Amino acid sequence: MRNPPPEVVAAWPRPNYVDPEHRGDGLLIAETAVLGIALLCLALRLYVRVVIVRKSGLDDWHMVIAAIFGAGVTMCTIIMTKVYYWDRHVWDLTPDQITNGRKASLAGQSLFFIATCFAKLSILLSYIRIAPERSWFRRFTWWSMALVATIALGSLFALWLQCRPISTYWNLNEPAPVCINEGQLMFSVAVPNVATDLLLAVLPMPTLVRLSLPLGQRIATIVLFSLGLVVVTAGVMRAYWIHEVVVLDVADFTWQGYNVWIWTALECNLAVICGSIPVLRPVFFFI
Repeated sequence: MRNPPPEVVAAWPRPNYVDPEHRGDGLLIAETAVLGIALLCLALRLYVRVVIVRKSGLDDWHMVIAAIFGAGVTMCTIIMTKVYYWDRHVWDLTPDQITNGRKASLAGQSLFFIATCFAKLSILLSYIRIAPERSWFRRFTWWSMALVATIALGSLFALWLQCRPISTYWNLNEPAPVCINEGQLMFSVAVPNVATDLLLAVLPMPTLVRLSLPLGQRIATIVLFSLGLVVVTAGVMRAYWIHEVVVLDVADFTWQGYNVWIWTALECNLAVICGSIPVLRPVFFFI
């Protein structure tokens, strides 16, 4: 909500800048913990590919890029909540805190699109490793890569062109000659994001079922690749809270939007975790 109606603002309590109600440290603890696990999984992935099998590829380095930008998303959410206090009610924030928080929000959304794009491209490139030549699976994987990249670029362009000039996005007191409805925009790009998450989770299953492996290893491999459904769940939760907060234009957007940012950062880092764990099969099977 850019500017709540005067009657809504009039009903707000008096601002409390001294000891306001806040969400606590749950976001900080959860996101730094998941980020740490993501970086650990990435390090183990690189160890397996570079040291053990000595066959690293583009999928590994795409995941490195995804992890870097995912860490950036995590930092943006922490800055929003711990520096600009977007874990408080909107009436307990100063105008500068709202302005700076929206700048961090724009940066975090931008990094999110890049992080999830590279994570998905990494996963799709890993599918190329197991896809038979001239198979439908291989062709569909390449088409999926083009789709993922197109959605990410389109989302970035839409994000940065939603308000002209762009400064009207974070400066709510500046008249906005052109500004697309933020809720509709965020939800319209969240839905394709979930759809591609689901696509990546189910795409390799027919090929994995037909792998020439002992039954136990084949089942274990399918289970490892099925971890992508965890990312789908995170994407669904993110889309749900975008609808509940941004689409429905909740006035207390800093308090309720807290849930959006939890799931935004979690989705990025879970993509790195779930995209890296299948690569660790040599470690699991050795154990």
